[in-house]
Amino acid sequence: MNKRSIVLKEIARSEVLRFGMFEDSEGNVAPYYLDLTRLWKTPELLRAIGELILEDFEECKEVNIVCGAGYTGTPLATIVSQLLKRPLVIASENDIFGSFEPGAKIMIIDDVIATGNKANKIVKRVMLEGGQPYVYAVVLDKGMGGSSKLTQMNVKFFSLFSFEELVAKAYELGVIGEEELRALREKH
Repeated sequence: MNKRSIVLKEIARSEVLRFGMFEDSEGNVAPYYLDLTRLWKTPELLRAIGELILEDFEECKEVNIVCGAGYTGTPLATIVSQLLKRPLVIASENDIFGSFEPGAKIMIIDDVIATGNKANKIVKRVMLEGGQPYVYAVVLDKGMGGSSKLTQMNVKFFSLFSFEELVAKAYELGVIGEEELRALREKH
C-alpha cells in the first residue's frame, strides 16, 4: 500500500465525518459535517499529509511563502513551511499575520474547500497585501465549485483527496454504513 492510500485510510478512520443536521457558514443544512480539525490530535498524520502535498504538488519549489488559510489551514501550513524551508504567514478573510515581499509567490493551504467563498476572500486578501497567490492547496475538495473559482482568478488549485475518495474509503473500512453513504451521496 502506498503512502497516499495509507494517509487516506487514516483520515477516514479519524472521525472527520460527523452525522446529524449541521448548518454551514452559508446557512445550508447538511446531514453531515466534515471536521478535519480532528486530524490535529495526530501529529504524525498531519506531517504525513504535509509530506504528501509536497510530493504530489511538484511545483512547490516555486513557492516563496507558505500561508495558512485561517485557523483551519495554519497547522498544516506550519508543517509544510518547515518541510519546504519557507517562511510562514497566516491569512484570514480580513488580515495577514506576518509579512512578505511584494510579488512573492504564495502557497495558501487549507483543510477543505467547498464553494470557494472563504478561499476567494483569502486570495483577495493576499493580493491586496501585494502577494501573488500561486497555488491554493487543500487536503480535501468537496467538489462544490470552489476549485473553479480559484482557477478563474488564475490561482492554481491542488487537492490531495476528493470528498468522494474519502467517502468510498470510509465505507470500505466500515467507518460509515449504507445509510450514511446514501445520505452523503444524496446531499452531495
